[in-house]
Amino acid sequence: RGGSQAVPLPAGVDEAAAACFGIPALTAFHAVSLFDDLAGKTLLITGASSAVGHYATQFAARERGARVIGTVGSAQKAAHARAAGAIETIDYKHEDVAVRLQALAPGGVDGVVDMDFSSTAALLDRILKPRAQVVCYGSNTVEPVAVPFRPLLMNAITLRFFLVYDLLPDEFSRGIAAINAMAGGGRLDHTVGA
Repeated sequence: RGGSQAVPLPAGVDEAAAACFGIPALTAFHAVSLFDDLAGKTLLITGASSAVGHYATQFAARERGARVIGTVGSAQKAAHARAAGAIETIDYKHEDVAVRLQALAPGGVDGVVDMDFSSTAALLDRILKPRAQVVCYGSNTVEPVAVPFRPLLMNAITLRFFLVYDLLPDEFSRGIAAINAMAGGGRLDHTVGA
């Protein structure tokens, strides 16, 4: 992309927040943009308090009107995810994610934004509505991951994978423009680490 990696910042956005845009915010925006209409739909975001998940929760809930349920690893992370727009959280360290999700979304979720396919794949036949979509940008293992093929086939489930480093030029430009518009309009919260 040459010089297109450097982009102007909107007024009022400092460099610490802007450092979050290149990978976390752009990954989150692209993941959420791969879904059609999300208004009123239920979306599971794994790692909803993580760098990417926090932005994905904001984009899905605040900008697209989704009902976001997020997985988290602590009460503090649950509060962080709720502040971003998650209506419910599941503590994956202490709760059975599939069982709790079935209680929160009895018919299944319409989609998943996933950070760890190696963990999520085993749940897919128990948490998705027919014709749901799973968008994944990572996995905690490089080993092959088994999927419950027959239930996914019979329910017409769509699996989509991407790496933010391989976005097409128009996907990159669209993402940066949207992120800058939201950040410049004060509609995006940033969590800057140490």
